[in-house]
Amino acid sequence: MNAGEKLCGKGHKMRFFVLVLCLGTLVMYGRAIAGLWSFIIGDPRPWMIVSGLIGGTLSGGIAILLWKKRLRELEWIREPEETTEDGEPLH
Repeated sequence: MNAGEKLCGKGHKMRFFVLVLCLGTLVMYGRAIAGLWSFIIGDPRPWMIVSGLIGGTLSGGIAILLWKKRLRELEWIREPEETTEDGEPLH
C-alpha cells in the first residue's frame, strides 16, 4: 500500500460526511437569516430562526469534532523533524 492509498483509504467517507455537515451548516444558518427576513416582510416566523440557529450550530460543531478526530488519526503521517545534536530544529 502506497502513501496515497493510506491517505485516501478509509477516511474518504468521513471527509465526505464532514463536507455534508459543513454544507448543512450553511443551509441552516441561511434558514435563520430567512426567518429574520420574515419579520421585515411582516410574516414573523420565530421558529424558523430558532431551528436554523440550533441546526447550524449543531451541524458545525459535529463537523469540527469529526475533523479533529480525523486529524488525530493522521498524526502518524507526520515525518519527524530533523534536529541538530542539541535538539534544535534545522531551518
